[in-house]
Amino acid sequence: MLAWPESTAGVLALAGAVMAALALFSGVLDHRHHNRADLDRVALLAWGRISVLLLFGAIVSFAVALHAS
Repeated sequence: MLAWPESTAGVLALAGAVMAALALFSGVLDHRHHNRADLDRVALLAWGRISVLLLFGAIVSFAVALHAS
């Protein structure tokens, strides 16, 4: 069973890992959006921008976690 991290660095590293996983997922959705058959359909969200913001958040949280440990 997974346990909650005891330190601030562990929590930040966990948050960075979650953001990195979400960035990967949004990158896949962006790829599927650009390669669909009906190119006139509009996406609900800008998945490319979301993936870049999530990657930036993951990098910042990993950097803070390394500094906090």
